[in-house]
Amino acid sequence: MPTPEDLQKLVNASGFLFQLRVESEVQATRDSHQWQVLAREHPWYNAESGKSGYIDLILDNGPVPRGSGGQIRLVIECKRTSGDAAWVFLAPDVSTKSATVVRTIWAMSPKPNEYRSGWLDSHAEPASYLSEFCDIRGKGEDQVPMLERISQKLLDSTESLAFEEIHLYESHGKRFVYLPVVVTNADLQICKFQSRDVSLLKGTFDNCEFESVPLVRFHKSLATKSDPALFLRTVGQSNQARLRTVLIVKADYLSKFLEEWCFDRAYSAQWDSVWYR
Repeated sequence: MPTPEDLQKLVNASGFLFQLRVESEVQATRDSHQWQVLAREHPWYNAESGKSGYIDLILDNGPVPRGSGGQIRLVIECKRTSGDAAWVFLAPDVSTKSATVVRTIWAMSPKPNEYRSGWLDSHAEPASYLSEFCDIRGKGEDQVPMLERISQKLLDSTESLAFEEIHLYESHGKRFVYLPVVVTNADLQICKFQSRDVSLLKGTFDNCEFESVPLVRFHKSLATKSDPALFLRTVGQSNQARLRTVLIVKADYLSKFLEEWCFDRAYSAQWDSVWYR
């Protein structure tokens, strides 16, 4: 018969406690940021890939004015790490955390049986460092690095949610923007260095600087295939078309992040070109 201590260890070993705490934080600070939990443990299924799973949390901040991108959904994966784990993001040849780009998926249903969706570059605050390399590894060298695995699954679930929502009756005539977010308790570290300082003989460097940050844009070619609607001429264009942004947010910064989040109005015209063309 397991003891209460054994059972407590079992529960503490799962990630559900962290997920529930993140949800509680969003609800407790709602007055300051206006975001609400739309759903938790939301099941998703991708018929094309056969993949499925659960979205930890879906956040909604309600309708926003014309030119701001429609109703915004944050699709959140809660990732608890044990001990004092650090996620190290490489930022070669970069000195400031000024990136505002976010590639988001948009979806709309102008009328019943008419559906549109796609990926679009936009810009939003708060700004952060942008990186396409994170030093977290799986169990073996032949495995996909951990953050790439998390991000690819999160992107699959985000696309599936967008497809599901625009097919719902009450979504007709509405516009949605979806952003994939990983919330973690890991220490987010930026490794700043100059590429020229890396030895061609050893593949290492002796001169770098680390900075602990609350937010990182993980921005790289994460999609496994390009949009078939796009006419691509080169591998370079194909690589760019597969770029995706996953926001990595430290848990104790989440409420501040939600409070500061906003799309840059200077780029609102491109949203109008999507919605009203």
